[in-house]
Amino acid sequence: LDLRRKHLGVDHVDTLKTAVNLGHLLAVSGDVVRGEALLRETLASLERVLGRDHPLSMTTLQNLSLAITAKALAEGKAAPWEAAELAREALEGRQRIYGELGLETLEGRRDYGAVLVKSGNFEEGEASLRQALAGMQKVLGFHHSKTQEVLQTLHAVLEVTGEKEKATKLLEENERKQAVSDVKATPMILAERGDLVLRIVALFVQEAHRNHGLGRQAIHHLVQLAQELRAECLEAQLPSKAAAAIDFLKKQGFTELTTLEPARPATESKSGERGEAEGEEAAAAEQQASKENEENEEHEPNKGKGKDAASSLSSTAPSTPSDGPRRRDIELVVFRRLVGSKRASS
Repeated sequence: LDLRRKHLGVDHVDTLKTAVNLGHLLAVSGDVVRGEALLRETLASLERVLGRDHPLSMTTLQNLSLAITAKALAEGKAAPWEAAELAREALEGRQRIYGELGLETLEGRRDYGAVLVKSGNFEEGEASLRQALAGMQKVLGFHHSKTQEVLQTLHAVLEVTGEKEKATKLLEENERKQAVSDVKATPMILAERGDLVLRIVALFVQEAHRNHGLGRQAIHHLVQLAQELRAECLEAQLPSKAAAAIDFLKKQGFTELTTLEPARPATESKSGERGEAEGEEAAAAEQQASKENEENEEHEPNKGKGKDAASSLSSTAPSTPSDGPRRRDIELVVFRRLVGSKRASS
């Protein structure tokens, strides 16, 4: 951290990332006072440099919440209200950025539930842990280490609160690979609009290399790129009959937005009217350009003559395609996956 501050500057993103990691490491290793202080200092810098809604700020909020909770527990106290509020803010921010089933969101929901439990709010803590477990079972599978971690945490909470039957049922459901029950609906958080939409023009995997996860890896890479650029979403257009490609996009978290019907050819009368109108507009533009060129020559006789003048006129007058605009003869379906939030005004 000292070297990065010296060579990159205290406000460089890589310096701030290192500060966040060090603050978290100090907190989990037992030095919660120094860890909390470094995380608070780094959060203030991130708000100034990147904004409080940046993904790195969300990570810092989450780590700070855990550090405050650890400090309170070390002092024999329940987690304070501030810790739960910071965890909630981190969770909501991550859901706006990564979506309801993004792994970062699910980890935020897990930590929020754990902080609520340690603050004494067992009911809401259990609800949040069940939501996190349900999401991880769906995204990661029943036997993934992160899924098992949330399962054991929730089981311990149920044991402590005397819910023996619910604790037994929880383990039985997981063993049968049955989704956890009694999951409350997660609150809807509208994704903030970003400044950029990334459109996937083409994605092709050679036949010999298919069914090896390369397509999923490519989409994951594009999602990370979109998040790094603070884009609003990824977008793709597919022919409505491309069933396999559509199924692939849906499995990657894309949702159908709208259908673009084939462009209909204009009637002959309308086409003729449009052609005449475009011809009149082109003639008017050409006359205006010629007039402006003559006026320029009166003021600057040696400017705008010969080839330069012809080029200027050519670039000024609009072209009139002889065959009209190109037609789209297939029905397209637009798919979108929200990935980003709007950059802070700073």
